[in-house]
Amino acid sequence: MNRIPVDKNAVSSMSVEEIFSAITERQVKALMFHSQLSTLFDFIGLSGFEKMHRHQYICESKTMMKVSRHFIKNHGKLIPENRVEAFQEIPLDWYRVTKDNVTPNIISQYVNKELTTWIQWESETIEHLSEYAKRLCDLSEMIDYQFVSEMIDDVKHEVNHAKCIFYKIKATNFSVDYIMDIQNDESIFL
Repeated sequence: MNRIPVDKNAVSSMSVEEIFSAITERQVKALMFHSQLSTLFDFIGLSGFEKMHRHQYICESKTMMKVSRHFIKNHGKLIPENRVEAFQEIPLDWYRVTKDNVTPNIISQYVNKELTTWIQWESETIEHLSEYAKRLCDLSEMIDYQFVSEMIDDVKHEVNHAKCIFYKIKATNFSVDYIMDIQNDESIFL
């Protein structure tokens, strides 16, 4: 997933509608991300990671609905939708192979890569939401500011959870044996 830095100058002139539209756009991308990671981890045989990203997909979906509900309730409007460009987290050449082609090295490599990508994505989401919250405060939209601040807290929790998993696995040098052993440990994944 490509880095999408927050454009502070653009945010500084955004309207409330534009902010919530941008939040929704990022949520749609998060849904695509977690859906693809769930599929990717299912393909490489990591049921714990698959379930975790399926769970995150459901949480993101619920949050997106809460954002929509909040906007309708507080502004009496639908959030304008931006066109969201699809991205590809699963390597395209994987669509031409079978699970039999998945090696321990691939498992280790993709656990490292995708945990790093997840942490980066959610950390960037915090940056985006923080800028949106500042702008909402500048606009004296305190109910919206509080709502977005609560979203920031939720994402911080998710980042901490992802980092915890990452560092546990990194401490084993991304050992495939350890990765496989923890797949049924619900205390790690949910």
